[in-house]
Amino acid sequence: MKKISIFYIFLALWSATGCDVEGLYRDDINVRTTVRLETGLAFLEGDPGRVLFVEMTQDGVKTKTVFEARLGEEIISMRGGPVPGKATALFIMTAPEDPRETTIDEALFRVDHITGATHEFAIGSVFGGMSFDPTQRYAVLYHQDNDATSSGGLFNPNEVAVVDLTGLPATDNPRILSVGIGGRTIQGVHFMDSLVVDGTTRQIVIFGADGVIKMIDLIDPLASTVSVKLVNDDDPRSVIPIKIVERPGDDTHDPMVFVLASESQDIYAISLVAHPEDEDGFWATLNQYDGGYNPSDIAVVEDDDTPLIVVASSSGSHVTVVDVDTADMFSITLYDSPSRILVREQEGAKEVVLYGDNLGRIYFLAVDDLATEKGSNLDDMIVPDGIAESSVLDADRLMIIPYYDTGLALLDLNEREITRLTSQSGYDWTGATMQDGVFFLGQPGGDKIVSLDMVTGHPEPLILDEKIQRLDLFPQVGMGFVLHPTATGRGTLFPLDLPNRENAIIVDGFWLEGFLDKKEVTE
Repeated sequence: MKKISIFYIFLALWSATGCDVEGLYRDDINVRTTVRLETGLAFLEGDPGRVLFVEMTQDGVKTKTVFEARLGEEIISMRGGPVPGKATALFIMTAPEDPRETTIDEALFRVDHITGATHEFAIGSVFGGMSFDPTQRYAVLYHQDNDATSSGGLFNPNEVAVVDLTGLPATDNPRILSVGIGGRTIQGVHFMDSLVVDGTTRQIVIFGADGVIKMIDLIDPLASTVSVKLVNDDDPRSVIPIKIVERPGDDTHDPMVFVLASESQDIYAISLVAHPEDEDGFWATLNQYDGGYNPSDIAVVEDDDTPLIVVASSSGSHVTVVDVDTADMFSITLYDSPSRILVREQEGAKEVVLYGDNLGRIYFLAVDDLATEKGSNLDDMIVPDGIAESSVLDADRLMIIPYYDTGLALLDLNEREITRLTSQSGYDWTGATMQDGVFFLGQPGGDKIVSLDMVTGHPEPLILDEKIQRLDLFPQVGMGFVLHPTATGRGTLFPLDLPNRENAIIVDGFWLEGFLDKKEVTE
């Protein structure tokens, strides 16, 4: 294993006659947040804060400071975006250190960690939530429950900021809105793909509250807002949207969105139509479908020209199928209660995979002829040792933690084959990931990375010199990186195609970039 040391530092403190030195060096290293980007890791360090970017290369790492809080300012949060899992930019939220400060305002910075280009958007509040629309053009900032503690007094929980990421900061970018939902508080933000409503393309964000949703067209938020009541005002239930899916329109039908909500057995179907009074914007009409008993997940599929809603249930041992056009529904009896849905392609045709936790089987429901077959095309497979937990590893595989074993099961959805991975002790599987047919596992606190080639079935261990804090893969540069829990920044870099000890590189001290930066020195 190769070793590259960026810094070896030996500090000695001494006094000098006639010079009073206070805080000559940075006092400590305190990494508050780590964000994965396409080519490296960004570390938010210190208070008020600076951001270090550690870029992965095949020969080692390159470290540079890409952002620092200004005098009187502190970094509140940092995240990557706008593409989930493939972040290409940093989004850094700042606020004044002293709430009495009047010359510094809350801001959102978009930082290009490669070029160093930085844009500052004035947002005026601290927002705990931030999401990106599917086109990656807009970022929507919204409040979460604990934001009230940092508000400094009066707090509007329905204040949002809409940032157009394709434009430069301006007086109207971001747009600060107060989302009125009949006196209710926002409890969820959901994005739709682009939908064409009466000939106009709309990019709709949906704010969910108890018993109502508010739809806003991000392209034209002032002219195109629509509220839809899901239940009557005197309904005692807490009907809060959990999942919202859409069905695009065509020449024969309007676009629709379908809402799954808590404490409701209904699926709320909302058609988006032209405004009835020929005004600007769009309108919505509400219908309701029976979702069966305890619906927990929904998906919209097309059986030839028949649109169907597939509804999974967290209890009741059934799956419900609803014909969108006729509202006819039927249930398919199962052996247990899969609570989640994955829609995928199998041999060129759509299928619905029903999975979840505390099960004995995985179910496969072919979409073709589903409306006429009514479940006779259902297939299932028993998972040996049962399913304590299951999750989607990639488009073709599920990762299953069994009931009665300390190992793991990987289900190939194409082949309907299970690969068992055994271990002498239990693992924390949260760090498991798949890349180009190779399964990588790094146990936090462990001392090795195991890669399993799913074609050959051969596991390759990479024994490390330090404990694992986190494992990240960077396929764009063909490298993997293990962060170790040290005070100065240490990691092991390895090639994804040859993940063994002989090809690994230890990099050391990358958090020390700028550690010796001088503070004020007074005579």
